[in-house]
Amino acid sequence: MIENRVRAALAAMPEIAQVQAQLQKTKKASLTGVSGGVRAAAASLFLGERGPWLFVTSRQEQVREWMRELNAWLPEKSVQILYPELKASFQAEAHSLEVTAARMAVLQALWQGKETVVLTTVEAFLQQIPGPASFSGGAINLTVGMKAARDMLLAELVKKGYERVVAVDARGQFSVRGGIVDVFSLNGTDPIRLEW
Repeated sequence: MIENRVRAALAAMPEIAQVQAQLQKTKKASLTGVSGGVRAAAASLFLGERGPWLFVTSRQEQVREWMRELNAWLPEKSVQILYPELKASFQAEAHSLEVTAARMAVLQALWQGKETVVLTTVEAFLQQIPGPASFSGGAINLTVGMKAARDMLLAELVKKGYERVVAVDARGQFSVRGGIVDVFSLNGTDPIRLEW
């Protein structure tokens, strides 16, 4: 297969051997001067080791290129993007909940030690990230059959920044109709219904 021949040729390069030695020694390395599809092929040599892995680039366009290339070379790997936190502005409001949800998914995977590849920009990498304790402390955990005070739950949702709407259709929203509360969590794929 051509991918195996490319990997074999890359593995024979002294620069690649140097990066592999550095990774074994310190678990950190830098690979520069490699562009195009070759960088993802080179990275695929190292990604056989247990992750998580972090790749930092200078621009968001490079992150998207890396995503395409790594998905082509390593379709079985979980590749996620850590987006920069958006600054408060009118344009940012529409996408801020989606960006927050994506950031939460990446951070959760990292804190749980999942084998994942994280792609990010220098800007996002340098932003302050809350630790695992603050993440788990901010969650509202509900289970089937659990007794919870409805009004306290609604107050907690508002406190956490959820938006009350007539009908839930996006992450970070909730609606109330009598004893029925619909909530679309930031890290959920679908809204959930709670009944009192």
